[in-house]
Amino acid sequence: MLSDKTYQKLKHMIYGGRLQPGQRLLEVNLSHALSVSRMPLRESLVRLESEGLVRRVPNSATFVEDFSPLDFLEMYSMRLALEPL
Repeated sequence: MLSDKTYQKLKHMIYGGRLQPGQRLLEVNLSHALSVSRMPLRESLVRLESEGLVRRVPNSATFVEDFSPLDFLEMYSMRLALEPL
């Protein structure tokens, strides 16, 4: 499905650093860069938002999430607690 491929590409771009933390994501630019229409792009952004990788600001824009050092510490602590299970 096209939205799944778009989602994977965007996720790879975030993890690979091509999309920087705090960067504003413009749908028009991303749809051209990924050669997809805006509908699968929007579906992908909703999915990434549910995973906490992007943040939508109502009536504004979508941004790549910017994690603080405290956020990383909390995620790492939870991973340490869950891995033995």
